[in-house]
Amino acid sequence: MLYDATRDDCDYRFGTTITALQQHDDGVSVTFNNESTEKFDLVVSAEGVGSSTRWLVMEGDIRFRYLGVYACYFRIPRSSEDTDWAQIYNGKGGSCMLLRPAHDNDTTVFVSFLRKQFEASDVDGVARRKMLRDALQGAGGPADRILANLDYDPDFYLGPMSQVIGSTWSKGRFVLTGDAAYCPSAYTGQGTPLALIGAYILAGELNKQPAHTVAFESYERLMRPFVASGRTVRPGFIRLIHPKSRLGIGMLRTVGKTLSSAFAQSIFRRFGGSDDKPPKGDLILPKYDAKS
Repeated sequence: MLYDATRDDCDYRFGTTITALQQHDDGVSVTFNNESTEKFDLVVSAEGVGSSTRWLVMEGDIRFRYLGVYACYFRIPRSSEDTDWAQIYNGKGGSCMLLRPAHDNDTTVFVSFLRKQFEASDVDGVARRKMLRDALQGAGGPADRILANLDYDPDFYLGPMSQVIGSTWSKGRFVLTGDAAYCPSAYTGQGTPLALIGAYILAGELNKQPAHTVAFESYERLMRPFVASGRTVRPGFIRLIHPKSRLGIGMLRTVGKTLSSAFAQSIFRRFGGSDDKPPKGDLILPKYDAKS
């Protein structure tokens, strides 16, 4: 959607990555993976939690808050047991499996599982698939079907679920936004909203302020409280929704059914406050002049 709305005004270069950055008083020299070098006024990194461009400039300014689980995304062949509804399962040993429709031929799989610590060696492709096999052995539910089709999709992702915490989001003419700056983790459901709002405010402040340094400061001042209010997930909650035993899985299901019952929902509506009242810590978006 964003690409279709901006393709006529932006220079998109698919398959192109940044390999080096050199900052100057009047711009940034950027070297790409095709060995070409160009100069730009500013560089905005809107990459993901594992942003490679970020490390070229701000390695010492970023830390990760590992949440104690790994997650993976890929597709498997659709079968007769799949429906038009997403289905979620808890497996023995602390795994969670979500299957949802992709299209007529495929089903999208999301699996998360407990793991005490992150290890750099885990990024190897063979090691990642072995890690998933170990996590789902004997888990029950759709685990055997998932493992049987583990090599079906070459577009296989697996990595640690972490939050990104930066002491600053800019350095010189380089600035971070989205997950590269403040990934809250997929468990919050706030990654995309934060990225879009952050981009809106960064663009607005760059258009409004007399210098990029002032714009970067204003962007960070406006966004930091909002980012902090959305980063509410705790490792203890993550462990709670990944029970290891049958008893724990049964208790989690009971709690889920209770909280989603009509009676419980009526209580929540009664004491949850007015729907038109902004939540505490909510951001009132600034209105920017559209002129360039």
